[in-house]
Amino acid sequence: MAAKKSTMFFSCLIIIAFLFLRFAKCTYAYSEKNFYITNMTIPAVLGAIKAYYEGTPIPRAFFQGAFGGFMMQEGLKGIANAENKSSGYAWRNKIIFNIGSSLAECAGSKDTVFRMDMGPVWLTFKDNKVKYQLGLNSTVVVLSHFIEGSKIDFKRSFKYGTFAFEKKCNKDGTLLGSSALAYSNANIITTNSDGEHAGHELTHTFQYRRDMMSPLKLSNVIPRFRERIGDLWFDDTGWTANWGLQCAWADIRHKDKSFEIPLEKEAYWLEGKYKTNYNN
Repeated sequence: MAAKKSTMFFSCLIIIAFLFLRFAKCTYAYSEKNFYITNMTIPAVLGAIKAYYEGTPIPRAFFQGAFGGFMMQEGLKGIANAENKSSGYAWRNKIIFNIGSSLAECAGSKDTVFRMDMGPVWLTFKDNKVKYQLGLNSTVVVLSHFIEGSKIDFKRSFKYGTFAFEKKCNKDGTLLGSSALAYSNANIITTNSDGEHAGHELTHTFQYRRDMMSPLKLSNVIPRFRERIGDLWFDDTGWTANWGLQCAWADIRHKDKSFEIPLEKEAYWLEGKYKTNYNN
């Protein structure tokens, strides 16, 4: 069983590495093709690989991964404009995205599990039962925000269904201790008192949720890691690995991590294409 999981892990890793290197070139302009590759093609392929090793129907897993990816796309298209819409609008897109990402995660598996992130807490719905767990990465991020003096913004947290923090600004409009107008880490966003650029940062929190299907997680890399952290904790380090690798790629190629890595290009592409359209 361990050898089987190891083989599946490395198969998924090779596929992801190939697709990343295929379109993460320093000169590419993000397009709709990249959007479909990231959100539909990769989940469909990963689902088919998992089905092959789990002994479940491969075509069903492939199309389940693709359909889950389609739902993720719809959620991403909507969330870019969330700061100009009602709380119901933001929550609708968050739920759509979480259903889609859960379907994509379960593609090829024998069990169907629905997961949703709520700040540092992960909710898992399986067999008519609800389990609460703390995300390893998201919990550390929340604690670090409190330590650095950021103030939790309850109004926007309830509006977006995502932990939102508020921070004072420098004279040039950037947030204290940062060169950014707003920023996110895992599924936590930080803005000024006006909540500007929240839509862009919320896109990054959706990317964090999407990366839970990645094989690049501590529990897959380190044997018995899941057993050692206990049932209270949830391994949400998929985003950490993805973001870290993209930043390393940017450093090697002397590119700007705030604009030129795939995660940022996707967010800016969504904002430019869909935010304007929804306002018209």
